[in-house]
Amino acid sequence: MEQQIQDIKNLSSGHICMGGSHYLNAYILPEILAQFSKKNSGIELELVEHSAATLSAMLSAHELDLTFSCNEEFMEDFEKYPAFTDYILLAVQEDQEINKAMEKFALTPEDISNGRHLLETCPSVSLEQFREMEYILLSEGNNLHERSMRMFHEAGYEPDVIMENAQLVTAYHLTEHFPAATFVSDRLVRNSQARLKYYKLNYECAEREFYILLPKQNYIPVAVKAFIDYFRENI
Repeated sequence: MEQQIQDIKNLSSGHICMGGSHYLNAYILPEILAQFSKKNSGIELELVEHSAATLSAMLSAHELDLTFSCNEEFMEDFEKYPAFTDYILLAVQEDQEINKAMEKFALTPEDISNGRHLLETCPSVSLEQFREMEYILLSEGNNLHERSMRMFHEAGYEPDVIMENAQLVTAYHLTEHFPAATFVSDRLVRNSQARLKYYKLNYECAEREFYILLPKQNYIPVAVKAFIDYFRENI
């Protein structure tokens, strides 16, 4: 028992079960998990993928050690640690005529990788300018759906929605092949080759603050604490 306790203190053993959406698991976590595992080879990592509601329920039941969320409703019952920020962009299939009229506002993946959209000097757009577009949106119950509808409300119209689905990444790839627009994370776009044009949005809710959530407990396992620290230092 003393050796096991010492192993945990030295991070030479342990297990972390974390949950995330497809976006988190495929685009945010892979490199960090690989680097953390290389540094702490004795810690076993388990990655679970579900909807935000399911992950919240699993965390409440202590079936997960941690998950990620930008939804304030899911944070109330958990311990939370700031994790990262992302920014929602409007993505429009590149063949659409509106891109010609909006050329001076359009951003490339290289612009986004270089952080141009984060500069105050980068021009932003209102959804009012895209009123005639058709949209592919995330389905109701998804945080990005709620944010999207808030932006449409501020723009003063109901969008013409041709399709809804549950995954941000799916909506992103569908829009490349449909004469439509969708909302994407800037972290998804970096180094992308998708046939899309991107636009910075002038809405406060386009900025999302993600947190690492833990079940409320008296003791945080050393391995979990080490991962939180590593994630926040390397994201």
